[in-house]
Amino acid sequence: QVASSVIRICTGEGVRIGRPEIPGYVYKWISVGGSFSSSETSPLVKPTTNTTYKLVVSSADGKCSKDSANISVIIRPVLKNTDFVRDTFFCFGDTVQVKAKSGAIDYKWVGKKTTLTGQTVKFYQEDQIILTIKDTTTCEYKDTFNVVMKKLPVFDLGKDTTICDNTSITLLGPANMKSYLWNGGQGKNRSFAASEERTHTLAVVDSFGCK
Repeated sequence: QVASSVIRICTGEGVRIGRPEIPGYVYKWISVGGSFSSSETSPLVKPTTNTTYKLVVSSADGKCSKDSANISVIIRPVLKNTDFVRDTFFCFGDTVQVKAKSGAIDYKWVGKKTTLTGQTVKFYQEDQIILTIKDTTTCEYKDTFNVVMKKLPVFDLGKDTTICDNTSITLLGPANMKSYLWNGGQGKNRSFAASEERTHTLAVVDSFGCK
């Protein structure tokens, strides 16, 4: 007897194709059309393509007729796109939500500081993550990506100052920011002409979206 008429495996996996040994029998395995051969009762095979194996069993004393059986080992189709998630980042003090490509039945995210499960997860610290997924045929795939923390933009508008009545002073924010917001909406440019007595506040967002 062979393990089954057909066995399906994932790419790179091995499988034993026989049954438990029966004393007094001699086992001879070959791959049909290939070069594989074995005298084990249940050899471990790791084919890279669909392969049929033939088992011939005879009695050690040669008094019984030979018998034979075939078993086909089929390689399950692999996913064409295994780029399940890309490098990402988050701003200091914030988190980032990452969603892996759909179509799998199991997701596991493991890094030096992180262990998470599920298709959608949140990260709040830097790490290099290995995402392991199982598809609907239970084959495993791995994808490695980085989670990077971006520092918040830091700047200074200068020392408190004094101006004369009916005059103004130009306040200047940091260069190369994605957006500027003076006093909650009074100005949206890098520079701001201030003529009223108050505490002026500038909020900026950099190219990464950090505020």
